[in-house]
This record gives sequence, C-alpha cells and structure tokens, in this order.
Amino acid sequence: MTETDRTHPDRNVREPATLGQPPRASERLEAVARAAKVWSGQLVDLTARNNLLFYRDLRAGTLNFGDDPPGAVFDLLGGKTVTLVRLVSDESERENALKRARVVHNRSQEHFEERGLETLFLACGMATWTNQRGAAIPAAPVLLCPARLVPRGAAQEECELAITGDAEVNQTLLQALESDFDCRCDPDELMSTVGIDGPLDTPEELDIAFRWLVERAQRVPGFAVSSRFVLATFAYAKLPMVKDLEGSLEAMVRHDLIAALAGDRDAQTTVQSRLAPVDITAPDHIAPADEFLVLDADASRTMRSTRCCSARTW
Repeated sequence: MTETDRTHPDRNVREPATLGQPPRASERLEAVARAAKVWSGQLVDLTARNNLLFYRDLRAGTLNFGDDPPGAVFDLLGGKTVTLVRLVSDESERENALKRARVVHNRSQEHFEERGLETLFLACGMATWTNQRGAAIPAAPVLLCPARLVPRGAAQEECELAITGDAEVNQTLLQALESDFDCRCDPDELMSTVGIDGPLDTPEELDIAFRWLVERAQRVPGFAVSSRFVLATFAYAKLPMVKDLEGSLEAMVRHDLIAALAGDRDAQTTVQSRLAPVDITAPDHIAPADEFLVLDADASRTMRSTRCCSARTW
C-alpha cells in the first residue's frame, strides 16, 4: 500500500499524502480529519433509538419471517413478485400477517409522502454483539433489500411483495463497528472477493455474506449473526451526509472556512483577515428611524410576546 493510499487512523476515508508537506499542512489535515469524525458522529444515531442497530419487533409494524423462512423468500430475493399467501404458509397466521402488512405499507407510504424517503426493506440476517454503551441488546440488520409492498383487492385481502433493488450492507452497522470497536469493513469486498455474482438469492450465498462479516468483526466482543428475515421500515436519511464527509476530506482541507471551523489556527487567521472590522457598539447608536422593523414594537406588544413565549415554554 502506497503512502497516497494510506487510510486515516480515525476514519475509513482516503487522505492525501502528508509526505513532504510542511508541518502546518499536516496539522491542518489532522484538524479537519478530527472534526470530520466528530461531525459524522453527530449525524449518525448510535443509540438504542435507531432500529438499524437495535431492531425490535413492533406490535403491528413489522413482518417477521423467522430464522427458517419459506422458499418463497428466496424467490423474492431472486427477483420474483411473491404474494403474502406464499410467504406465510400457516393459515392461522395469515390474517395477522395481512394486518401487519397493511400497517407496514401505510407507514412506508407516510415516510415517502411526508419526507420523500423510501424506507421499506427486507432485512436479511441480524447481527448482535456485547453492548458497551448500555443495557439494550443490539440487533442490527446485515443486508437491506429495498422492497415494494402492494395491497390487492378492494378490501386489501391480499398483498404482493417485490424486491426493487440490490441488497446493501447496513452502512449504519458498519459505522457503529468502526466508531465503537475500530473495526473497518469494506462492503465492496463482499461482492468483489467473496465470489458472489448477481443477487443474493440462495441460503448458501447469504451464509457466505454472514460469515464474511463475522470474520471481519472478530475483535468485536460477542459478535454473531443469525439468519433472520424481517420486512419493516428502516430510515437512515443522514447517512449520505456521513459518506460525503468521508469522501471529501481533501476538498475540506483546501477550504479555508471549513478548516477554520475544524480548529486550524492558520485558516482561522486567514478567514478573519477577510472580514471587515465590526464595531460591537454600533447597534446602540442606530436611530430608531433607521431600524428595519416590521412593526413598531411598543411596550404592550413586548409584554404580550413575553407572555406568549412563557406559555409555550410551559
């Protein structure tokens, strides 16, 4: 591995080579890299509130196909459209499964209409480990397959399920493993070196994927993966922002304002030199006629505003 390809110890991102750079350039790079790590951590929720790390079956908002799913699940992963009747072989469970499917569908539609997010996924495999942050037991989907659930019939007595894209490794899980255990896993390696060609649509290929992750997470205490399959809504709207931070380190280092926000002293001096001097006492000397107010603020309005703010606070 060359000096240019070296990976920064705090982040799984490429950094420009520091060999031959002046000391201040190296310090600037380190300051921005540290700040990018902090900013990324603020964007991704690693607490028990995130169901991409701490999944829990909801009373009605999930469809659980168990650890030994029917063959229709693998038909689904292979690109076929499958009815709920085929997915739930037990007739006594079908009515309950249909109710759950309606709730899952409605929730995913709500996320799309209100926030523009596609959140319906078939989760394949569930990872767990020893939680060093609290008492909650981690349960993180390993692979996420984007799905589409369509109710059929006037009374919605049947549903059809289809996979709409390629399976992806749960990036939030990888982020947590790196943040908490310094365990880096490259999801591209799964497809490029494990030998999987096309969709993951057989039990054997899924086992290969699960073993790949277990092998790379050996340093994580208690790490294990179960072959569980769940249909639910998972949202990670801020993760693309994290990826942008990881892939833009060089550009951020070159940007004086970002480097100044990261704490680099030279960048802060450069940014301050571009600003015109500001008299902090100037507002005290502006005539009322020169103030740009929407309405004149008399004493009665001020009191009413104060009471309204106090009421909202309580």
